[in-house]
Amino acid sequence: MKPGASVMAQSQARAPLWQRPARRSEIAVVHARLQTLVAELPGFTPEFRQFERQRMSKLFLTYLHSLDENYIRLCMAGDTIAGFMISGPEYGTLWQYWSALFPELREPHMPLAFMRLYIEHWDNGRFHKIANITTANNRPAIAVLKRFRFEQVAGLQRHVMGQDFVLFERPLNKTVEGYDRGLQLPRSTRLANRIRCMTGLI
Repeated sequence: MKPGASVMAQSQARAPLWQRPARRSEIAVVHARLQTLVAELPGFTPEFRQFERQRMSKLFLTYLHSLDENYIRLCMAGDTIAGFMISGPEYGTLWQYWSALFPELREPHMPLAFMRLYIEHWDNGRFHKIANITTANNRPAIAVLKRFRFEQVAGLQRHVMGQDFVLFERPLNKTVEGYDRGLQLPRSTRLANRIRCMTGLI
């Protein structure tokens, strides 16, 4: 740990924890940290790492952000970005794709605090439930999910590239009429996002 890093972490722990939607200019930061996370997180095969890094591209994150900026929520410790939570819609289900806290700022109380804020935001009448798929050996993530009344509804053996996963779901109270259209954007918006990524505007 670098000199002063422990003091920084303690200072951030005293800062108020809150969440907000990412700005478009912050997508590159989220993308870079997510790519590092997928590359370094233990328990993944090389094939899955490559697949997931390609799937969670900057263009895909821009796509999610264009649907709803809250699909990329930033975990804040005071004025500092301490992590992120990435989601996407699927016809009444909110899929939690990835959540991460930056190691240099992570404190023991943060996972529970940020999951609570995440659920409070999304229990807004739009979705029937939150769904989360995690590796079967990801005990810290599973402990947090169970703490917030996520129920394991399926064990998925050799589900993606030979790896075992478990599916968790948590009910929400849907009150808003109608359903999202999944990951669909107008063609013009998709083209604009692609141009932004290609030209470095994101």
